[in-house]
Amino acid sequence: MQTLKERGICVPEDVSVTGFDDSIYAQLCSPPLTTVAVDTDAIARLAAKRMIKHMNEPQKKSGEVYRIPGKIIYRESVCKING
Repeated sequence: MQTLKERGICVPEDVSVTGFDDSIYAQLCSPPLTTVAVDTDAIARLAAKRMIKHMNEPQKKSGEVYRIPGKIIYRESVCKING
């Protein structure tokens, strides 16, 4: 957002900006960043289970998709759309 500001582009008036993972920096930047909060502990647990399963069954190929719920945290970096 700093680079956008330096180039004369206003957030959120000219462009909306979003992030992911709702880090502390999302709240501290200017304007505060709209982001998606996710359960990083759940992601870590799932990744560990998948790695262990792969180590126990290395011959088995997997193409599964996993979904971890997230929550949008609306802040000031996106414009409001009238609808």
